[in-house]
Amino acid sequence: MPQNGMTTQLWQSFPLLENLSGFTHRFIHRHPTVEVDVERNEAVARLWPWHQAQAMEMGFAPESICIAQQVHGNGVALVSQPSTEPIEGVDGLISSERSLLIGIYVADC
Repeated sequence: MPQNGMTTQLWQSFPLLENLSGFTHRFIHRHPTVEVDVERNEAVARLWPWHQAQAMEMGFAPESICIAQQVHGNGVALVSQPSTEPIEGVDGLISSERSLLIGIYVADC
């Protein structure tokens, strides 16, 4: 992680979203020590502990994460509770539950 004695930040936030009251966000970059050049489910499993740590750092319970299956469609699901598995058949998630952390994976595909 460190480069030339400096620590690389593994996430960023966006100023316009920071101005939204009651809204917490973070765009997490690729982790330099987690190999993700594998099948998607294996990559997610490898990343999960790190993502749970990020959730806690943001003030969420580590089990509060919800992710979409991301099927390259146009489906969006309304979520009201956390799920240990991706929400099937959708690419997007919405919720009014303040205790949930909604996440998606992005790639260059």
